Amino acid sequence: MNKKQYYTAAKYTFVAAAAAVAVGMSHPKEAEAAPNVIMIYADDLGYGDTRLTNSTSIPTTPNLASIAANGINFSEGYVASPVCSASRAALMSGRYPARFGFDSNFLARTYDDRNPSYSIASLLKNISSVNYKTMMIGKWDLGNANAQMPVARGFDGFYGIPGGISSYYPTNGTAPSDATFWQKSTNTVVTSQAVDSDQTQNVKEYDAGTGTYVKRTPTNYLTDVFTDKAVDYIQNNGGAAQDPFFLYLAFNSPHVPMQVPSSYYTPYASRTDLTNQQKVYNAMVDNLDHNVGEVLNALGSHSGYKWNNTMVVFVSDNGPEIGSAGRLQGGKHDVFEGGIREPFAIQWPSQYTNAGSTYSKMVGTQDLLATILRAAGSTATLPTQASTDLSPFVKGTSSGDPHDYLYWRYINEDGEGQTDQVQLAVSNGTYKYIRTVDPDTTVNEYLYDVTEVNPEEVGDNLIGNGGLTATKNALIAALNDWNANNPLREDFNDDLSGAGDTDPPYGYAQGWFAYNKDADSPNPDWSVNSANQWEGTGKGGIRSVQAGSYFTNFTYDADVMLKTSGKSGVIFRSSDHANGSFMFKGYLAQIEYGGAFRLIRMDANGTSGTILAEKTSGLTINTNEMYHIQIEANGSALSATLKNDAGTTIATLSATDSTYSGGLVGLRVGSPNSTTNATTAFDNIVVLPQ
Repeated sequence: MNKKQYYTAAKYTFVAAAAAVAVGMSHPKEAEAAPNVIMIYADDLGYGDTRLTNSTSIPTTPNLASIAANGINFSEGYVASPVCSASRAALMSGRYPARFGFDSNFLARTYDDRNPSYSIASLLKNISSVNYKTMMIGKWDLGNANAQMPVARGFDGFYGIPGGISSYYPTNGTAPSDATFWQKSTNTVVTSQAVDSDQTQNVKEYDAGTGTYVKRTPTNYLTDVFTDKAVDYIQNNGGAAQDPFFLYLAFNSPHVPMQVPSSYYTPYASRTDLTNQQKVYNAMVDNLDHNVGEVLNALGSHSGYKWNNTMVVFVSDNGPEIGSAGRLQGGKHDVFEGGIREPFAIQWPSQYTNAGSTYSKMVGTQDLLATILRAAGSTATLPTQASTDLSPFVKGTSSGDPHDYLYWRYINEDGEGQTDQVQLAVSNGTYKYIRTVDPDTTVNEYLYDVTEVNPEEVGDNLIGNGGLTATKNALIAALNDWNANNPLREDFNDDLSGAGDTDPPYGYAQGWFAYNKDADSPNPDWSVNSANQWEGTGKGGIRSVQAGSYFTNFTYDADVMLKTSGKSGVIFRSSDHANGSFMFKGYLAQIEYGGAFRLIRMDANGTSGTILAEKTSGLTINTNEMYHIQIEANGSALSATLKNDAGTTIATLSATDSTYSGGLVGLRVGSPNSTTNATTAFDNIVVLPQ
């Protein structure tokens, strides 16, 4: 095991090859002008798949490597999530996905209307001193409704994939002349046949005349099509006498399905060291690199204005599902380094004049919002505190680190065909603490030195190292503090504008609760009332349940108002539907009209309960008054506190019970075997994992 530190304490490691790179001189006009910006986002590209981060990668990727040679390579460049949609939400907003409850693809796509209405593009449009043109080409994956699509978020135009996946070729039975694809069902590589894919082609273009997104059916390879559109845009915009542009070019390559033009596959066809799927994948990376080269060539001469005054960013959205994480462990769907540390480089020749250098401090893709806006001349207060302008650090005018810590919270939900594992991580740039909780309640903790050549290998876990106790405790304290500022919150007040929000945006619906998970959803008896509360009538069903996640130790707060006589409360450490019914097992904290507060264990068949603790004397529960229930669950220790609307504690219950060690959280009307309807309003729900 190689324990050599990968980077020294020096701020930069200079690449020898940079001396051979011709870098344009910074002319006064270029130094003062707002730059063009091209932000290239790859899809599921691994840390080990390019020469940006792996000198022995199978694809040689000379064009990707040239961005670092002409600019800065960020060796500790991270994304905010190990999956597509949540990562893109952070990129566009400059916020952690946890700000929106986007701790998985399932949550990000189910509640895509929780994305703020602003983006890098709209904030560039707000700069009064410059008139930015904005264009989005490629994979969007931040909502399909018009209100969430690119033009509503500040882009002048769009050509690409609204959702998360598309076939690269038409799947209409016509064989593209140049298509090669990996056929999953037979594990074979197929050429000169109609493309067989479980994904259709889903391409749309914004029509400014009608204000609609019109379906397009390109016949050429989609990565090439996106590049052609981008090259045309670059060549016709952003000159010295023109307004600057912001082009967000989000390739869906090398994401599945595995399809590529045959000419790129040919060099890999006879290789015996690669699987058939890997052959096509590496060919796709070669094609991606070629297309990045076409984009760079569109900027013209290296001594020209457009080349020197264009900031080009390249990064991938998350780690590989098929490709290589190189020397890193893990990949897509986890918060180990291979899932979140990505190829990350920026060139801006007129400003980043230390071309060919490597910046070894920890940075994140959420930093691109601040970096781009400040480069464009914006002095406005940013709508996020998580985004740091990287330019002063790259130029050496700011010392220290851009971040004391970076954080991750991810739930590997079954909606993605995954494991339901809850994952949390925090890094200070040298040491990284990871905590995972499996559905079987297994908790694992890890402490790694991420500056090692091969971090996070088996045997590297330092969690029991007594000499690092203070470091471990500091990381855990930072993670808990960040978690406290990112609760799983739902207040049913869908203010999506982001205007006036603090960071975190309290008073802002987070989308963590999936209304009416029962089979009869959506239940028309339940809706958001005029007071922005979730109100409805039932007799024992779960009316709102956290979508697909698993919690062991946590604090859980909710406001509960009985509108009629009856019983209502909150459930926690709960299962899904028990025995095919719509009753749940787990724990229940419940108020009853007249005067009762109970902590109940709902038994395994989901139809009966055992009272663990209760208060029935000296307590009055009225209708149309709001009560606040707070649950604390820590191992077998359970407590429930009841407060009135003035915040005065009126009852406290505690119990020790180890029947259920983890599960869902939710809201409940009625109790086991309840036969009488109750009408209830819920509000201000916060779940804080510990």
